[in-house]
Amino acid sequence: AGLASLDFDWQVAENIALTQNASAFVQSGNSTYISDTGLQAGIADNIKVRLSYTVEHDTDPPVGAESTDTLSRVTIIYDF
Repeated sequence: AGLASLDFDWQVAENIALTQNASAFVQSGNSTYISDTGLQAGIADNIKVRLSYTVEHDTDPPVGAESTDTLSRVTIIYDF
């Protein structure tokens, strides 16, 4: 089995950041690939909003399960 991962952060502007996290867990029988892309923007001095989209793919999921799952999130972040 093997695991590889990627963590990329890009400060697009003073209040806007783009993030990309990805991982691959490769093994015989079933491998899992995960990708999470996010966009974070400051909307006030201590409040940020984050939009993210995650894709998870299994090469050999259990019977009756989908091989690819997706998840969309909207998050409010408060710094104190």
